[in-house]
Amino acid sequence: MRKYYPKPHFLPETCEIPSKEYVFMGYDDGATMHLDFINRLMWQAQLKGSKTWHLIPPPECEDSCSQFSFLVEPGDAVLVDTRVWYHGTQITRGQFSLSVQSEYG
Repeated sequence: MRKYYPKPHFLPETCEIPSKEYVFMGYDDGATMHLDFINRLMWQAQLKGSKTWHLIPPPECEDSCSQFSFLVEPGDAVLVDTRVWYHGTQITRGQFSLSVQSEYG
């Protein structure tokens, strides 16, 4: 799969785990609020369409951290510890969303 998209420039060559790649696609919905049970950190790049990420801090950070949301569009990449931060996504209505994800670390 790697030949179809580049690794984000901000990650060092030695951190990539190319055997753990994922493709996410869909219309209108998204992902409900959850934690990921993966071995490493992840990055995700939006290739087509747009979606809003919603992040909620872990309980031990609630006193000093706030929940927040942000929109990703084609060409944007996010770096989130989805094992710690609760997260959900909402695909922009009427759009087809396509993103790729890889674990690293």
